[in-house]
Amino acid sequence: AGKKLSTSDLLGKPTVVTFLTTWSLSSQEQLPLSANKNGADFNWVLVGSGESLSRWTNYVSIAGYNTPVVVDSTNQLAQVFGLGSVPSHYFFDRHGNLYDSKVGIMSGKEIINNLKN
Repeated sequence: AGKKLSTSDLLGKPTVVTFLTTWSLSSQEQLPLSANKNGADFNWVLVGSGESLSRWTNYVSIAGYNTPVVVDSTNQLAQVFGLGSVPSHYFFDRHGNLYDSKVGIMSGKEIINNLKN
C-alpha cells in the first residue's frame, strides 16, 4: 500500500523475514503458507525481491491474499542479506539479532519451530 516498515516496529517479538519473487515456483508455493500468519507471538515479514510495488499489489490481489509484502524493487535489501535463492528465510530474536537462515519452502509450523525469543 506504499507504507514503510521500520525495523523498530518489529522489536519485542521474534521475526522471520522471507524473501519471495512472483516468478519463482517455490515462492508461489511458499506464499499461501506465509500469508496472514503474523500473530501475537511473532512477526512474519514477506519481502518481494526485485519487482515493482504494482506487480506485487496485482499478484497478491489476483491470488486472493490479504497480506502485506515489503517490496524491494531495487534488490537493496536482498544485497544486504546476501540473498541467493528464494524463498529464503531469516530468523531474528525479539531483540533484532539474526540467529539463523534457511532456504526453501517452509510450513508455518516449521517457521514457528525455528523461532527464538
